[in-house]
Amino acid sequence: SELAEPLLENINRAGLGHRFSGFQYLTDGTEIVDEALRGDTRRFTKGFESSARLAIGQGAQLLLPGEGLPNEILWHLGIHDIDGVPIIDSDGLVVKMAELMVELVRLNILSRSRTGYWLGRPDPAYLRHLSEVFWQ
Repeated sequence: SELAEPLLENINRAGLGHRFSGFQYLTDGTEIVDEALRGDTRRFTKGFESSARLAIGQGAQLLLPGEGLPNEILWHLGIHDIDGVPIIDSDGLVVKMAELMVELVRLNILSRSRTGYWLGRPDPAYLRHLSEVFWQ
């Protein structure tokens, strides 16, 4: 799949390459995802379960759908694991992590440095001037 390269780069960038057991692809993936989105989820669930079991056979201890639509279909169907191996809801995880980060900042538990060239903020008057010049 064309996504294998960027997904593997993300895995390695996160330092998790040593924990990665491999990709499995859904046969006729585009077609069966489209069918599932139109309400017929039989081929999708059968295909996902088959691919998941191949990954489990290769040592997978977590399953991570590689794209958003399959993730959303699984969540909608209430499928959260295959044979006891959890499926990570990556969309839900991103939303909950964003909510957590906002809450941590609100509670002053976490904050961002505002010093230095890259992290410093310009004077508010200067920002207002730029806004007036370029956005009006």
